[in-house]
Formats: sequence, C-alpha cells, structure tokens
Amino acid sequence: NYTDVATDNLTPDPGFSQLGLNDGQRVRTDWRSVVQVAPGYTVVVGADWQREELDSRNINPFNTTLFSAEEESAGVYGQFDGEIVRNWFLTGNLRFDDNENFGSATTWRIASA
Repeated sequence: NYTDVATDNLTPDPGFSQLGLNDGQRVRTDWRSVVQVAPGYTVVVGADWQREELDSRNINPFNTTLFSAEEESAGVYGQFDGEIVRNWFLTGNLRFDDNENFGSATTWRIASA
C-alpha cells in the first residue's frame, strides 16, 4: 500500500493570513498466512511493516515554521484457534512490535468461548 498526500491550506484573513503546506507519504506492506493444521484447529502467522514521512510548512506574515517527522515500525504475530472439545473454543496469540520511536513490545492474549 502506498499513499502520497499533499495539502495546501490557506487562511485568507486580511489581518493575519496563513498558508500551510503539507507533504506526506506512507508505505505499508503486510503478509498473512492461515493454515488449518487439523479439523477444527487453525494457525495464523503474519508480519507487517510501515514507514511514514511528513514535511510541513506554516507561513504567516511574521515567520515560517518548518516541521518534519518520520517513523518506521514492523511487527510479527502468530495465533492458534481450536475447538478443544465440542463447542469449547480456545484462542491464543502472540505479537512482537518494533517501533523506531517507541521501542519494542510483546503482547499476548488467551481467550476461551
């Protein structure tokens, strides 16, 4: 997935006009695989990656403000779904995320229905 966004915002106030110019891009890719390992038992594995960039300028009669930001993140995950006995289902998943600004985190969940 690729997104390219450019916006120009003009505030035509006679006393204090402003112009905002924003340019941004996002590139995202993901992969997921679902495998039925036995009747009633499924394993899901996947990975994703994303990079975002933003350049912004705010121009008014008194100054120009420049702002730039970028961020990259990646994650991998796995999930197990199974019908343990008739009408009793168990789900467990594990995910690892790595974000260049916020660090790494591992999350998990176990659920029964």
